[in-house]
Amino acid sequence: MVKKTKTSRYNRKRTKSRVGTDNQLEGLSHHYRDIQWFWQFLKLAVDYEGKVLNVGGRLKWTGGFKRKGSKVRQGRSVNKGTGGTPYQPTSKRVMSGGKNYPIKITDWKQFDLKELKELKPILQMTKSEIFKNYDNWFKKNGHLFKAKAVRYAEEQKDIINDPDYFTIQIPRHLEKYNIEKQIEKIRQVHKVGRIPSLQSVKFNDKGKGIVGKNLQRMFDVFKLKQTTDMTSEEISTDLKISSGKMYVSNTNQQAKGIRVVQDNYERVKYLIVNLCKGKFPITVKP
Repeated sequence: MVKKTKTSRYNRKRTKSRVGTDNQLEGLSHHYRDIQWFWQFLKLAVDYEGKVLNVGGRLKWTGGFKRKGSKVRQGRSVNKGTGGTPYQPTSKRVMSGGKNYPIKITDWKQFDLKELKELKPILQMTKSEIFKNYDNWFKKNGHLFKAKAVRYAEEQKDIINDPDYFTIQIPRHLEKYNIEKQIEKIRQVHKVGRIPSLQSVKFNDKGKGIVGKNLQRMFDVFKLKQTTDMTSEEISTDLKISSGKMYVSNTNQQAKGIRVVQDNYERVKYLIVNLCKGKFPITVKP
């Protein structure tokens, strides 16, 4: 017997509408999965509040001496170097250069941030824990993302008096393409203009939605950088990020994967800084 693969219920929820208990559509101002990415990085910002993130800096060894070409790392005991000269390997790495951004959330007052603070740090959560905690949060806060949707009026009494709606009747035999064309023509003839929707939570995605795979890679890179001692090269290999070579100057080449990891790591820090100010998902310098 062939075992069927079960599709994750979360993957099926990348939608902006769903059927409610009254069999009417319930609209969302943003895709369900996009709202999850917002929650995930909001939780990350909450976890880092009170800390400082450095953007553009580089880690440098300090606190001792290191022989050129030596592979001795912190914690190893070395008594003598070349020619019997005693030396100490470097003791730690410190951030040098760049700009420091203190993390303080000044927006998103419509959410209970203290409740998010009480959850375990998101970088310590498994994927299933992230999904479960997000589902619980959405049940409490989903109303802030509600948007009006198309209504089905079976009888006259089902038509609601709302200036956001206009009423039409659609023949059942029409196909989707013709329905869309005819509705647009009716709007033009009767001057039924579009009005901006009132949203409690606005994203800076220009209405195009959020590219989840990019945020997933950024989150994974940030997690490995913050919770392990892996190098950028090791992270690019672990996450299967593009290989090959690219020029970073006229005389210097670097693996593409390393460059992508470094870029993603910096972008997440910018995203957190911008998120604290009420902008999501902005990954450039504020």
